[in-house]
Amino acid sequence: MGEYSERTLKLTHEMGYRNVFWSVALVDWRPDAGSPEQNKNTVMERLHNGAVVLLHAVNKANADMLGDLIKECKEKGYQFRSLDEI
Repeated sequence: MGEYSERTLKLTHEMGYRNVFWSVALVDWRPDAGSPEQNKNTVMERLHNGAVVLLHAVNKANADMLGDLIKECKEKGYQFRSLDEI
């Protein structure tokens, strides 16, 4: 749920972890939320440079639209990078 506290951020930092949160998310933790086209359009509307997109695997619409999403992102000039690179 993206919940955190100053305590948990400090503890994970001390353990050598880096906390990363998303900047684009859908209400897609429900398996039946949205259609492939709706979910793709929502991501595209919210997409920005440096975006970290959270997609839940339990949502079939996400799986169905992922190829089209990646293609459209690339057509618009976006690149996919690891977290270490951004």
